[in-house]
Formats: sequence, C-alpha cells, structure tokens
Amino acid sequence: MSVLVYIENTNGELKKSAFEAASYAKEVADLLNTEAIAVSIGDIDRQALSSLGNCGVTKVFHVSRII
Repeated sequence: MSVLVYIENTNGELKKSAFEAASYAKEVADLLNTEAIAVSIGDIDRQALSSLGNCGVTKVFHVSRII
C-alpha cells in the first residue's frame, strides 16, 4: 500500500502548500514503511513535477486531460 497525495497546481505552477503536502505524505509513508506517490491534474511543466522528488515523492502521475 502506498500513500497517495494530490498536488494542486495553479496556472501551471506549484504553490508552497504542494511541497508541504508532499513532505507530509513522505513522513506518513515512512511511518507505514511504504512510498509516497503524487498525482496532479492539469497543465504543468514536467520539471516542476519532478521537483517533488526533493520532498521524497517516488512517483508522480500527471493527468493532462480527463475525457
């Protein structure tokens, strides 16, 4: 089982709260001896999403369109 965290982006950029949520998800994942996974919806630069790795997120799922 993994810890899943939703990462909100505004106008293609991550806010400070997104990094805080990712860090908290990593802390919970460590307590559960599992990994933190992030999901983000909407248009955003891949480099911005990859920066979540600095917070301990091991995987990022990005959904650009919902049909």
